[in-house]
Amino acid sequence: MAKENERIRRDMAGIGPDPSYTGDLVRLDDLRDFRVADGEPDIRGWEVCTLHGTEIGEVDDLLIDPRRGEVVILDVDLKGSDRHAEVPVRAVQLDRKRKVVIVDTGEVDGYVSETRRARLDETERERMGERYRDVSKREVHYGLRDRDARDRDVRERDVRARERDAEEGVEETVIERKPVVMEEVVVRRRTVDGDEDLPDER
Repeated sequence: MAKENERIRRDMAGIGPDPSYTGDLVRLDDLRDFRVADGEPDIRGWEVCTLHGTEIGEVDDLLIDPRRGEVVILDVDLKGSDRHAEVPVRAVQLDRKRKVVIVDTGEVDGYVSETRRARLDETERERMGERYRDVSKREVHYGLRDRDARDRDVRERDVRARERDAEEGVEETVIERKPVVMEEVVVRRRTVDGDEDLPDER
């Protein structure tokens, strides 16, 4: 039951890698040795629908971060047009039973592109394979990763940001906050009967 709950949670919107914290993104189709991990659906070809069930296109490809082994963005081929939308996986919900990707139309509108990313030719694919040859796990996942891995990524990102600032000569400013003293007043209330003598108010 716990495993089922974890899978359902991973399929919800708002879960998954933030594109701004990831490395270079590559089409899964362009990496021969990489595949979707066992237990995870290959959603390429799945219908993409709005919350109300209107079909807006289908998943054409997955943009992945090979080093982290995560699907980061879905390349959605929009229905009735030659346009594509690159939608972050954290902005969608996966319905595995119906094999449908659910997304808010407002989310898609913000990611529409007139031109899609070009696919790599044979030479570029070979070069890409060499580049990621040292990646030990060649499986990609959707959704949640363990907290330690996420925390490590955040720490690495912060270190990179500090190194970049040092190279650019930006000094870190530390703002010292003074403690704020809060006073507390306790008000007590007592219920009395009507017959009870009350103190005179003068």
